[in-house]
Formats: sequence, structure tokens, C-alpha cells
Amino acid sequence: MGYLKATNDVRHKSDTLPFKKRYPFWQELWEVYSGPYNELQVQNWKEESEAIQELEQFSFSSQDEGLVKIQRVTLNDKIRDYFIHHSADSKEQLKWFSILFHDDHGIEGIEIRNYAEEIFFNQVTREDAEPILEMFKKYDTEAEFFPDETD
Repeated sequence: MGYLKATNDVRHKSDTLPFKKRYPFWQELWEVYSGPYNELQVQNWKEESEAIQELEQFSFSSQDEGLVKIQRVTLNDKIRDYFIHHSADSKEQLKWFSILFHDDHGIEGIEIRNYAEEIFFNQVTREDAEPILEMFKKYDTEAEFFPDETD
């Protein structure tokens, strides 16, 4: 087992890029790889009130933790569709600071961090990582598999 890390350097992409060019892998990531997960933990900075308020309609739990607002959402087809098609803010950037995917045992799988500058796939084998690496490669997004030698 190990983990896969993809790096999407959005800071060096033009501010005028549409969301689909800034995050070209976004739809495939949700359609193909979100299936095993049934819950999301979404984190935003408290001042991002518009994104927080928008997500309130879906969240079953909402808590403040320091400067961050954490919302928990049950992942189903409706929510998956929402995250695929309504993730862009008015600047065509991702609305949420981080999105963590959990399975029905509470185990964290995918981590979308720092407005999708970093995406992690946890607890994957080298074999499982190959199609994910190919997906990111197809979209010119840097990705690497790291084996966990402690297993």
C-alpha cells in the first residue's frame, strides 16, 4: 500500500482560465473515483461565507474550528453531481479549501487540499494507482505514487 499525490499548480495558471481548464481532471475524478465513499468533510475559511452558506443546504453537520468552518455531507448521486457541476466560484476557481472523502468505516480516502493544488489518494496499491496516474497524466497534471514501506 501507499499513496498517490497529484499536484495542480493553479497559482501559475492564468486568472482568466475557465474552471474546466484550471481543473481538467475534476469531472473524471468525481465520476470515476468517488464511488467508494459515502461522506465528505468540506473545509473553508470562515470568511468564505458564500461557499459555506451554499453548502449548508446539503450538510448534516457544521462546526467551527478556529478559523475554519467544517461541514459534513453525505455523498450520493445528487451531491456528486453538485460537486461536478457547481464547484466554480465567480473567478472560475474551486470554492472549497479542502474536501476529504470518507468510506462507510470512516476511513479517509481521497483528499483534495489547498483548493485542489494537491490531491491525495490514500491506502492504494501500486496497481490501483496506475489508472489514477494515467488520468492525471492525460490532463498534464503531475502525479506520483509513494509506496508505504512500513506496511
